[in-house]
Amino acid sequence: MSNQDALVLLATWGAWSLAMLTSRARRIAVAFERLASLAERGRQ
Repeated sequence: MSNQDALVLLATWGAWSLAMLTSRARRIAVAFERLASLAERGRQ
């Protein structure tokens, strides 16, 4: 395994984990928005 192979592997893993994090963060944000709107409706 050359140095370049290791760099490519690291870059691929980094991009994948970043994509996973952003999609998970988006899902969490959507869930929080739903909770907030439910709480808002419950207060009215």
